[in-house]
Amino acid sequence: QRGEEATLAGFLEEVALISDIDSYDGDSDTVVMMTLHAAKGLEFDYVFILGLEEGIFPSEMSRYSDEDLEEERRLCYVGITRAKKELQLSSAASRMLFGQTRRNRPSRFLEEIDAAYMDTQQSPSFGFGARMREKRAAMMNAPKAPVTSASRSTIAAGIAGQPRPAAKSPGPGLKSFAAGTRVRHMTYGAGRILKATPIAGDTLIEIQFDNLPTPKKVMANYARLQEEN
Repeated sequence: QRGEEATLAGFLEEVALISDIDSYDGDSDTVVMMTLHAAKGLEFDYVFILGLEEGIFPSEMSRYSDEDLEEERRLCYVGITRAKKELQLSSAASRMLFGQTRRNRPSRFLEEIDAAYMDTQQSPSFGFGARMREKRAAMMNAPKAPVTSASRSTIAAGIAGQPRPAAKSPGPGLKSFAAGTRVRHMTYGAGRILKATPIAGDTLIEIQFDNLPTPKKVMANYARLQEEN
């Protein structure tokens, strides 16, 4: 009713050009979530970039093309340079991806950053984390030195060469995931295991809970089941 061209095609063309970033208010005291593409041209005091893992960033598809890999490397650079005071980079030790528990090694982009600009943290439970504090100006002006084995080893120590953790065994008080075992879940309460299926280093467990009409499926690594006496 308000458009100059009141057609479906005209409406869709206008909607396609609208994004959430158009309503971004830089003065509001809120956490802003966005893609790296949408962040181009913006700056923030504190930036968190998540999912820096092989197969996610860089993506699985980019491994087949040097051009695509270089484009993702440039995109990572865009994200890094959005931070004015502090930048947090992180990867997960394991994550659920397309219905499977994946344990990806930390992104090669992390290893390509000079260790002098990073404070690294490594935890078997929480994966890799790095922090860059107020060193943006020095980093932008510093000559680009090649990544040496010495600098790479500082960042990647205990990561690239570390074997992937094995699938978790049944939790405390749970001897097995055998069908018929009575278990208790923190949210759903008590129930009986109907079926257990190993999946990509994890176990998909189907449980009939006493207070639910239909069975629920949970992943063993995250369910924290306890066996009932």
